[in-house]
Amino acid sequence: MKLLPNFHFGRGLLQAAAALSLYVGAISAPAAFDFVALAKGATGIARAHTNEPHGNGSQDSLERSLELSRTVALPSEDGSFNACAKQFPHETAPLARVARAEGATPLCYENFAVLYSPVTKGPVYSAQRLSRERIADAGDERRTNVFFEDRRLSHGSVRLSDYRASGYDRGHMSAAADMPDGLSMTHSFSLTNMVPQAPENNRKAWADVEKATRQYVRRAQGNVYVFTGPVYGIGTCPIAVEADQQLHQRGIFTDNVSDADVIKMARNNGIRLPAKFDLDSCTIGNGLAVPTHLFKLVYDESTGRAWAHWVANTNKAKVGKPITYQELVRRTGLELLPNINPKS
Repeated sequence: MKLLPNFHFGRGLLQAAAALSLYVGAISAPAAFDFVALAKGATGIARAHTNEPHGNGSQDSLERSLELSRTVALPSEDGSFNACAKQFPHETAPLARVARAEGATPLCYENFAVLYSPVTKGPVYSAQRLSRERIADAGDERRTNVFFEDRRLSHGSVRLSDYRASGYDRGHMSAAADMPDGLSMTHSFSLTNMVPQAPENNRKAWADVEKATRQYVRRAQGNVYVFTGPVYGIGTCPIAVEADQQLHQRGIFTDNVSDADVIKMARNNGIRLPAKFDLDSCTIGNGLAVPTHLFKLVYDESTGRAWAHWVANTNKAKVGKPITYQELVRRTGLELLPNINPKS
């Protein structure tokens, strides 16, 4: 299998996606507005905490998702993070200038924020302010498991159908288990807060990262700011990686074999592949980009310390030692803590 150079998956899509990560500046935003009376749609839809594997759900689940897409109460989209500035340190949001030039949209939700990219059809990052009180409040919230399309976005944005029969989970960036109330929980299932995530990764390695973050917040003395996001184009497209790993499990080795030939071998051996995908652009559905890695940056305001978890988006990925903020900036080009020089 070939290793692709950083940020190049062909056909320009992921090259543009990589550019979204670069040249991050800052915008100051006023205090968040009151979300009074926005709880419509947050009640009456909770159900048991169950995973819906591989982005598939029942027809009943799909109908609930489509209904929520039409009815869930969302703040107005004004092209800024004004309504959710408190999710950022010093109420100053990092704004990827190239991402904005490519049409990226700041989106506010209850208790988190997303910079959404129309190029990758997913978040550039998701941001949230956590505290021990918020995590305590989140402890008794039940997952809705009702994923929905954000109607504030234009035609061509991420859709429920992009994940259908893909083999990928709809992986949260701002975690559902961090959400302190019903409306936050409902909002966390917006597809703008999701990326295609290898299912074992989502439920094991990445779940461990989320759990470790909450455990830290419970001990913290003040606010802890968390930025979570996808990374594209570092190494091999995960679609080919998963096919290669499954071939190896069957004793079929692929040394010096192209990614396209790995896919052919997988098909010939009955290995499940996404129902609709493009290997060159590393996308599923209608152009939904699959990240090669995920990161979660944690910044403790009271101590001035920051660190980041970095995990490959594969089923066999393991959680390694956290990296420094400076190393995260080097790898992604994203300066998520503008005007802050955090300690390691």
